[in-house]
Amino acid sequence: MVKPFVPLVLFAKYKVNIWAIKPVKEIKKLGNRPALLMHTRADSQVPFSNFERIISHSPSHVETFVREGDIHFITENFTDPEKDTEYAMEILNFLEKHFSGQ
Repeated sequence: MVKPFVPLVLFAKYKVNIWAIKPVKEIKKLGNRPALLMHTRADSQVPFSNFERIISHSPSHVETFVREGDIHFITENFTDPEKDTEYAMEILNFLEKHFSGQ
């Protein structure tokens, strides 16, 4: 029931037109900045093919983390993600690799 109103709220509150944003175009603007894209193979809300399409248009340095299953928020423990060791380590390793000592 709420989903159809998300674009209207985003535009009214933040002046963001989500229909004009194309992820395959936006990822090309990344330049040399680090990025970690995450997805689950069986996500029922956003198809895995969307993730694959974005990756195919992304700079070669973009890192990915893919999980099996249908976990839209990547971690099953969304309210306490640090308890999901694999997820937490992926995030921490990425941050350490790209942002430590800055």
